[in-house]
Amino acid sequence: MEDLRTEYKKLSIEELKTVLKESVLSAENEELCRMVLAEKMGTTSAKDEGINFSSAEISSVRKRPPIDINTKSSYKTTRAIAGFISFVGWISLVVGLFVAFQRITESGPEATIGLSMGIFIIYGALITIIGGQLTRANVDTTDYCREILDELRARK
Repeated sequence: MEDLRTEYKKLSIEELKTVLKESVLSAENEELCRMVLAEKMGTTSAKDEGINFSSAEISSVRKRPPIDINTKSSYKTTRAIAGFISFVGWISLVVGLFVAFQRITESGPEATIGLSMGIFIIYGALITIIGGQLTRANVDTTDYCREILDELRARK
């Protein structure tokens, strides 16, 4: 951390402002950069001098092309299977709701068994939908991490 502080101290005020606007910094590094900037400006906080960049200002500077997951994904089959699993879950949910509502109007032990079966089908369907969605989220996370890694390698 002290090495980074030393590097920030070597920069001019304008360069520090540029670093805050254009760089992707962790919260700790951003705070350190703001503290060094405040020291150079002779204030208690960089925010005192109106150097408080909103996330909209920062994101407008950091314009990057959107990531097209469908064309760059190495996991198209996994994504398709996860979508199919979610689809089966939604169909099962509809069937479970139909079975449960059909048995509500009846009475007797068969109605209780049918209602219980409908509730179990609904429960299983929700678990299936969640499993498919979680799988797709994991694939998306993997693809985004690969994009981040590619971008970091390109910067070197």
